[in-house]
Amino acid sequence: MKIFLLDVSPDDHKKPRFEILGIAYLKGNADRKHDVHICYNAILNFSIKELINIIAYFNPDILGLSLIEINAPRGIKLIKRLRKEGYRGHITLGHHFPTFNHKELLTDFKEIDSIVRGEGEKTFNELVERIEQSESLEGVKGVSFRRGDEIVVNPPRPLIEDLDSLNWPARDYSKQVYLESGSITLITSRGCYGRCSFCSISSFYGLSPGKKWRCRSPENVVDEIEYLNKKFNFTRFTFIDDQFIGPGENGKSHSVGIAENILKRNLKVGFAIACRANDIEKNLFKLLKRAGLATVFIGVESGFNEGLKRFNKGTTVEKNIEAMKTLDQLDIPYKIGFIFFDNETSFNEVKENIKFLNFLRTNHHVRNGNLSIEPTMEVYKGTPIFEKIKDRLKGNYVSGFKYRIPDWRAKLSKLLLEFLIKGIYPFVDRINRKKRYKRLRKEGILINRFN
Repeated sequence: MKIFLLDVSPDDHKKPRFEILGIAYLKGNADRKHDVHICYNAILNFSIKELINIIAYFNPDILGLSLIEINAPRGIKLIKRLRKEGYRGHITLGHHFPTFNHKELLTDFKEIDSIVRGEGEKTFNELVERIEQSESLEGVKGVSFRRGDEIVVNPPRPLIEDLDSLNWPARDYSKQVYLESGSITLITSRGCYGRCSFCSISSFYGLSPGKKWRCRSPENVVDEIEYLNKKFNFTRFTFIDDQFIGPGENGKSHSVGIAENILKRNLKVGFAIACRANDIEKNLFKLLKRAGLATVFIGVESGFNEGLKRFNKGTTVEKNIEAMKTLDQLDIPYKIGFIFFDNETSFNEVKENIKFLNFLRTNHHVRNGNLSIEPTMEVYKGTPIFEKIKDRLKGNYVSGFKYRIPDWRAKLSKLLLEFLIKGIYPFVDRINRKKRYKRLRKEGILINRFN
């Protein structure tokens, strides 16, 4: 069968150009008898019209779209246009957004045939086989589908216990991504033991039976790193785990095992990770640095303890500062995530957060380049905060939810911050684009928009 897997994201100046590993894992684990094509629109930046023409050209039997909240309106628009243009293949959706909104999507948009809920590799393969045999999707665990006017929700599929049993992701765009972003993404685990109020990761894995956090063996992870290093000469990697350092001693020993395997094989590589502040421990990070740890992303989120409590971060301002001190002492660069406003932010909290950021600029290595500010906490279905304030939200699940900030001074501060960020990011992106283009010309490689 001909299968086309698509990420519909438009080019976004605020994010690096990474491969979409969810799609890459689907292709990597698909039966070799199928003709599978991947399109990462976050990299290629096709218009809706161009995507329609490409899909019409391939005319796949199955079209799979990876949708998250930010690209959902664009994805729905594409699907409706495709049906209007006469596309007759099976359209299925996957990722967090379709998982949490499967009933609504199938009810509201007749153009969609099915939803793959939760982890996709095994579910998608079974779905493909059923469609190839012209059989009903009844009983395919992890699938929701339409049967006439009825929405059928099959039981959830258990989480994949042995991640080593999966094939590595397809690397169709790796060379292009590496030239643009300077790094290649991998995952070493799935899931997170935290339950931050604004995050849906815990809920996503909690919908299926099994452990919420599972990891690949350190040997399997480093085997993939070594393969990519030798085949493509890649030396810089970004681990995009939901949480690199897992829970308890097992989580720590997993990180230690990866570092020790890199050192044992004498791989000259650098890598970036994201972790919680409470997992930053001096001896562990000293070992990770020896293995090539180049930078750490920490979700600090707030410089106000009341804000951290609302976010359910499980840490304090003091613990966050201690984590940054540890990284400073080890001379490990880091970037912090910060959310300035949520539904309960007061003007006093705004002032405290500004003081906190000024403190970091003065006493730590936090500057404009390593501070990732989200002006407003986004609210999505599947997050704890959604369940808490859903009756007060405006908007809908496709266009996005909005909430009111009661303190008018905090609201005014939010509008000012959003104006500054929206004005600065495009300007910085234009400069970065010119630099990337010059580098590609110098390397003698200009990226084809589709291959």
